[in-house]
Amino acid sequence: PDGKHLSLFGDAGELSMRERLSPPQRQVRFSGAIHSLAFTHGSRLLVGGSFGLQAVDIGSLQTRSLADLQVESLRLSPDGSRVFLRDAQNRSLVVDAADGRVVYAPTDPWAAADFSRDGKEVWGASQSSDFLVRVDLDKGGSQAVRDGLTSPTTLVRLGGESLVAAAYTNLDNGLVGLWKVGQRVGEFQLAHQRVACLEFNDDRSRIVAGGSGGEV
Repeated sequence: PDGKHLSLFGDAGELSMRERLSPPQRQVRFSGAIHSLAFTHGSRLLVGGSFGLQAVDIGSLQTRSLADLQVESLRLSPDGSRVFLRDAQNRSLVVDAADGRVVYAPTDPWAAADFSRDGKEVWGASQSSDFLVRVDLDKGGSQAVRDGLTSPTTLVRLGGESLVAAAYTNLDNGLVGLWKVGQRVGEFQLAHQRVACLEFNDDRSRIVAGGSGGEV
């Protein structure tokens, strides 16, 4: 997050790290393919792959196992406290980023999820049903949101002022719906292509979507 380190990885299990793009390049080798990673606010890098979820100390390059799940993708909360994991069998978990303790296990697995800035709230996209789920991770309450959804969502991102964006497909068109406090407030479309990526900017005031057909 401070921009001091760059990390690159490949499907052969090798992780390369540089400080401020300057040599020397340092490497860590894992026992399987690396699929996703995220820097925490401290001195650690979270690495997910076929070997599970591991934390790498940026200084010493020592690794520590946090979860045995074969991680296909991960999403770290903005405050660095919690991380959403999805595995090769489409199972999903929210775990503590410090010790791997399970914080929340969806009964209906999620295709994607995103967190509030403080990491206390998570929104998940159900893989099999056309609804979003809002979960208070501290108090344990949950809420299903179905307003305006016509198919299962594939991506979820949280913006500022309780704004939620979710991507889904309708009649071969990629759609991004917008909700505020659980109520649908708008949408935009990428025609004849699916939404491949979706992100808010740093202050979460703008959103960009990239389509599988090359449209942004």
